[in-house]
Amino acid sequence: MRVLDTKENIDNRSVVTIGVFDGVHTGHQKLLSQLSGLSEDNTSRVVVTFDKHPLTVIAPERAPKMLTSLKRKLELLEETNFVDAVVVIDFNPIRAAQSAEDFVKEVLVERLNAKKVLIGENFVFGHERRGNFELLKELGKQHDFEVESIELLSATEEFKASSTLVRQYISVGDVEKAKKILGRSHEITGVVEGGDKVGTDLGYPTANTHVADEIAVPSDGVYSGRVRLDDGSTYKSAISIGVRPMFHEDNIRVIEPHLLGFNGDIYSREITIEFEEKLRDQQVFDTVDELVAQIDKDVAYVEKSVVIN
Repeated sequence: MRVLDTKENIDNRSVVTIGVFDGVHTGHQKLLSQLSGLSEDNTSRVVVTFDKHPLTVIAPERAPKMLTSLKRKLELLEETNFVDAVVVIDFNPIRAAQSAEDFVKEVLVERLNAKKVLIGENFVFGHERRGNFELLKELGKQHDFEVESIELLSATEEFKASSTLVRQYISVGDVEKAKKILGRSHEITGVVEGGDKVGTDLGYPTANTHVADEIAVPSDGVYSGRVRLDDGSTYKSAISIGVRPMFHEDNIRVIEPHLLGFNGDIYSREITIEFEEKLRDQQVFDTVDELVAQIDKDVAYVEKSVVIN
């Protein structure tokens, strides 16, 4: 899969889809499979996406937390095997002010030589969100491309899949429902920082992980899951998210996975945390011994329930 730079064009005709594609969830995957089905021997399958969520420019106060970084989104798009090339649009104030007509002419016609365009239902684009399915069809008649839209259904087709719905589930800690829409465990990537070693003192060392502010982190609680290190090795993990009320009063929220069976030094290394199930809310125990007894139970459950593929 090629990521086209700002000067690269598609010489042959292309079949194109446009969207934020945050999370590349099962609905997106269905759209991409249909995009691939529309392609012919002489056409390229192209995704047009954005380097950031448009709301970060248009209305920053309403910008959502992201399910994936741009880097991870590109990896997931490639993993579908349905995409030949991706155009990443730098979404800035100039782009936000661009009319839908000019966007179509510049990107779909001049750069991508589009033959067919496939969009999810309710997709809108261009200044003041004027670009929609009906306008795109009219522009297609002018510029010689066809337009189709589809419903973004989940893998089981029980409900419509949306990045917004995934974020809602993650925000309340329901990572299992989020997984059903994503088609995989929700994950966050960050860098391990030095901590106060409270976990080590309790017999359960943790990796205090800094994650970018724009990434969607599950609500406070204890989760089962996995941690993938930057060398590709993976460990079962009990993951604590919260302010640690028994030990601190600073209300600083921390993300602390305990890696089962890992004894090395991972400070300053990048790790990816995958969430399988919420085990419980954060709790304040009467004694440290009670806390340790509960952690014993959490870790035992993780050992039994989490699978390393």
